[in-house]
Amino acid sequence: MMLSKVFPGLAPLLPNSKCLARPSNLKSLIVLSQRDFSIDQIGKRYEKPFDYKKKQYGLWDQFVDSTMKKLGENTLLITVEGNFGSGKSSFAKKLAKEIDFVYAREPDLDAHLYQLPNGHNAREIINDYVGDNKRFYVDSLEEWHLEPSFKKAITLQHAFYNIRWMQTRTALLHLMSTGQGVVLERSAHSDSVIAQALYENNLLSDQAYRFYLRDLVPNTLSELWKPHVVIYLDRTPEECLQAIKNNGKAFEKESKVYTLDLLKSIEKNYKKIYLPEMRNHLHILNFKSNDIDTERIIEELELLDFNDQNKFNDWRVRKETAINTYRKILANYEMCLETLLAPNSFVEVPEYLWYGEELTKLQQKLAEDPRFDTGSRGFFAGLGQPIQNREWL
Repeated sequence: MMLSKVFPGLAPLLPNSKCLARPSNLKSLIVLSQRDFSIDQIGKRYEKPFDYKKKQYGLWDQFVDSTMKKLGENTLLITVEGNFGSGKSSFAKKLAKEIDFVYAREPDLDAHLYQLPNGHNAREIINDYVGDNKRFYVDSLEEWHLEPSFKKAITLQHAFYNIRWMQTRTALLHLMSTGQGVVLERSAHSDSVIAQALYENNLLSDQAYRFYLRDLVPNTLSELWKPHVVIYLDRTPEECLQAIKNNGKAFEKESKVYTLDLLKSIEKNYKKIYLPEMRNHLHILNFKSNDIDTERIIEELELLDFNDQNKFNDWRVRKETAINTYRKILANYEMCLETLLAPNSFVEVPEYLWYGEELTKLQQKLAEDPRFDTGSRGFFAGLGQPIQNREWL
C-alpha cells in the first residue's frame, strides 16, 4: 500500500513521467492525542530511537517498535514562516538548538537535488552537453534572479516544492522514529504562498500556475500531516527588501525577482490566505522579526493547548496500528517518491516540456557518461531509476 498510493508524476527536470495509479487515501484512517510542550522535557526521550536512515521500518517493526511510546510532550513539528529577508534562518536554527529539535534548513538545489553521490553535479553535466540550447539548459537559482523567465520560474518552483515535500515527509518520519521534534524553514504546506506571489507578479505563466494548483499540490500535499505550530516572523516588505540589500548574497542584492511588489504579494498571501486557513488546524504564533526573544517564544510554546479538539485532526490516532502504518509508508522512500513524481504526466506547460529527437540524444549521452554512475542515473525519471535518497533534513 502506498502513500495514498501515489498520484501522477513529477521529476525535477524531466516532467514527462508515466502516470501511476491512485489508490485509497490512508491518511483518513489516522487519528492521535498530543500532550503539551514542556520546558522540563527538553532533551528527554521516552524510547530508544529507531535508526530510520540505516534500517527500513517494515512489517515486523510495526509489532516490536511502538511509535506511540516514542511520542512525548515535545514531539512536535514546527515550521518557521515569513517573507524573504525576515530572518527565518537564524531564528529557526537558534530555536531548534535551544529546544533540542532537529533544524531543517531552506532547500538547497545543489545539496538536495543536483549533487550526485560521486561528487559530480548533474546540472553542470547536462549543461556541458546542451550548450546554448535554452530549452534543455538547466538554470541555476542565481541565473533566475538575474534574468527571470517563465521557464526558469516553473523549473525552480517545482524543484523547491519537491524538496520541501521530501523535507516535510522526512521530518514526520524522524519525529515518529525518534520522538525528537523538528523545526522546518517553511514546508510543503506553505509553498503555495510563494507560487501565488510569483504568478501575481507575472513571473509564473498561466499554464505553469494551473499545473501547480490543479495537478501538483492536490495530488501530493494531502499525504503529509500538517505541523503542530507555525511561527510567523512579521516584517514589513520594505524592511525585508532593505535586509536583502544589506545582508543578502550578491545575486540577491541584484535580483530582479526580489522586488517590493513581490514581497508585498508574499505578505498578503500569508496574512490573507495561508495563516487564516492554518489557524483552523494548528497553533499560530506571530512575532515581529525585529523583536525576537527566543526565551519568550519557548515560554509561549509551553502555554499552547495541544489537546484542542478543534485542531490537530491529522495527529489524533485511534489505533497504534494506524500511526505505525503511516510511519511505514513514510519510511518507504520509493513509494514516497512515486507520490511526488506522479503529477509529471499532467504537465502541459510549453516552457517546461522536454521532448523530441534532441531529448533522445541527450538521454543517450547522459546514459553513456561515466559521471552518471549507476546510482546517479536515477536522478532523472527518464533514465529509469528513482532519485537516490538524500539528507533531506
